[in-house]
Amino acid sequence: MHSLKWIAVLFTFATMLCVLPSAQADTIYGGQTFSVSGTAGGQPVNAQAVVSGSGNLLTITVTNLQSDPTSSVQAISGINFTITGATPPGSQNLVGSTGDLITINDTTGAYVDNGVVGSSSTLGLTHWSLDSVGSVTTLTGGQPNELIIGNPNGSNLYASANNGVDNFNPYVKYTATFTIQVNSLNSNAYISSLSFDFGTAPETTIASPVPPSLVMLGTMLVPGLAFWYRRRNSRVTA
Repeated sequence: MHSLKWIAVLFTFATMLCVLPSAQADTIYGGQTFSVSGTAGGQPVNAQAVVSGSGNLLTITVTNLQSDPTSSVQAISGINFTITGATPPGSQNLVGSTGDLITINDTTGAYVDNGVVGSSSTLGLTHWSLDSVGSVTTLTGGQPNELIIGNPNGSNLYASANNGVDNFNPYVKYTATFTIQVNSLNSNAYISSLSFDFGTAPETTIASPVPPSLVMLGTMLVPGLAFWYRRRNSRVTA
């Protein structure tokens, strides 16, 4: 009888594991935000990715928050992410990409704005593509093309840019938005991990912290399982 009771307890925790993401705001449909800061090639980096979804479309807006960068190692060249909770099997296709392309003169710090290209249904950033290995999907501009660079300084100049920055023109200024068709997307699906690639190789990859829903899941499950373990041991010793 007691065994059946504790099996029921474990089943309850397993059910929580399955349903918790859909009960939180941080699913793909509800919206998720991932942020990182750190260094790449000895230079500061600061980036954000905002994820949203509707139907079978996943939208990811990638923003480089590091203003007036010194080097191309501070530019975003890709992201890597894992979708959890989708209905297998699934396929992913990049169907739209948009951003403001600019050409930087690293001697003067001035730049030419080439205009916004693409939309949610057209591929304006033609060098960016999807590549999946196992459960991880990489969205990348190649080595290197259309790197996402931060905003200029308050004088609207890339005054800190070194002599190598203009080797990788054109850049995407500040933010780029990508639309991905995922035929397995549903209301329970969420991004369980996401990392940012910086630089042309890329030189540096920085992972974003665990999404809040997964942290909450751990704080709920660990005490519950500890309680179960103590109760079980007390009955054995009794």
